[in-house]
Amino acid sequence: MSESPVPSLPWATGRALRPGWLPAVLLLLTPALLLGLAGLAGPGSEVDRIVRYVFAPFCHQQSDRCLLFGASLAVCARCAGFYAGLALIAGAGLGLGRVVRVRPVGLFALLPLVVDGSANLLGLWASPAPLRALTGVLASVPLALLVLGGHDDAR
Repeated sequence: MSESPVPSLPWATGRALRPGWLPAVLLLLTPALLLGLAGLAGPGSEVDRIVRYVFAPFCHQQSDRCLLFGASLAVCARCAGFYAGLALIAGAGLGLGRVVRVRPVGLFALLPLVVDGSANLLGLWASPAPLRALTGVLASVPLALLVLGGHDDAR
């Protein structure tokens, strides 16, 4: 297939979804779907308890670091942003049938998460939940693009 008309970006090129894209899309959508299901079921429900158990190995689930929508989520703000970013890219790839393939330099989008997360861990500052969510979204985009489209060889 030919390349899609994607603007020339220093960190990406346009490509059709690779063969076998459906499992990748489902993998990227699953966390957001589970979190949405727990939210619909309500705090303290059996579904909410199961979803919290599933995400516990991946997130500290500290209530003071969660985005609050009437009740805390099963994940912190950074993880919620990360999973939202995965779902956003998966949904866009599914809807468009094309993805932007990330070049290795695109992985610099992980830098804000590393800097902010490390500074929080070291006690240098305490980021507000929206900033934590934003660093999660930024970090998830190149990773989701790698899952959907692979990487672009140095050409």
